[in-house]
Amino acid sequence: KGSDGSFLYCAWFMVLFWSCDFISNFLTSFTREDKLVRDFRAIAMQYAKSWLFIDLSVVSVDWLAIGLQSVSDPSGTGNTDAKKYIKIIRLLKAFRLVRVLAVLRSGRFAQVQEAAVRRTNVLG
Repeated sequence: KGSDGSFLYCAWFMVLFWSCDFISNFLTSFTREDKLVRDFRAIAMQYAKSWLFIDLSVVSVDWLAIGLQSVSDPSGTGNTDAKKYIKIIRLLKAFRLVRVLAVLRSGRFAQVQEAAVRRTNVLG
């Protein structure tokens, strides 16, 4: 039972984190031709062309995992279908590392950091 409780706390943390990340990507400006783009529609279109569907799948898998965990049998007996699905979802969540590595490799992190520095220089 302790293991299931720990999983549930971690699952809730992850689903809340990735859900906030998903929403914040619609509010995060980006640079185009050395200009900072802040228009919501342009940001949404850029996000749709890049990470929207990957992020949506991550958030969906997290919500699905929490849903399946809440309906699975905590006694450890029965409801083996739900347990199989939970194991599959845990495996799918492991593939999230691919996204993080892709972000680091693509330079997106560096672009965000550079935009923040530019904004700080303009404001300060």
